[in-house]
Amino acid sequence: VNGGYLYITIIYNFSVSLSLYALFLFFFATSDLLRPYEPVLKFLTIKSVIFLSFWQGMLLAILERCGVIPNALFIDGHEVGAGTVAAGWQNFITCIEMFFAAIALRYAFTCTVYQEKKDQIPVETEAEVEVEAEVEAEAEVEAEAAEAQGTHAASLSGSICISRSPPQ
Repeated sequence: VNGGYLYITIIYNFSVSLSLYALFLFFFATSDLLRPYEPVLKFLTIKSVIFLSFWQGMLLAILERCGVIPNALFIDGHEVGAGTVAAGWQNFITCIEMFFAAIALRYAFTCTVYQEKKDQIPVETEAEVEVEAEVEAEAEVEAEAAEAQGTHAASLSGSICISRSPPQ
C-alpha cells in the first residue's frame, strides 16, 4: 500500500476497462457498417494479446508479493531476485501465447481480401492497346500535316489528352 505500483495498476486497469467499454459502444453503433470486414475475431485476437499480458503480469506480481515466486540461485552463486524470475516467467508465457495468437491472427486477417483486390484491377486488353496506338499515330500524322501547312496546329496536337475509363 505504501508503493505506487498498486495505485498505478488501479488507474491503468480503469483506463483499459473504459477504453474497452468505448470500443464496445463503437462496435454496436457501427456493427452494420463493419460487418463486411468481420471485426469480431480481429478485435478479440488483438485485445486478448494486450489484456492477457496485462493480467498475467498482475497475477505474477501478486504471486511475487505473496512469496510464491522465490529468489533463484545460479550455478555460480549469483542470486536473482523474485521480480526478475517473475519477469522471466511472463516472457516465457508470452512466447507461448504468441504462438496461439499467430494462429488466430492468421484466420482473423486473411490474405484473401488482398487477392480479391488484385483480381479486380482492370487489365488492358490488346484491342485497347491497338486503339491507343492508332489514336497516337493519327495525332502524329495530323501534327506533321499541320507543320507542313505552317499552322500552329502542331502545338495543339501535342497537348491532346487521351483518357479512357476502366471497364465496369
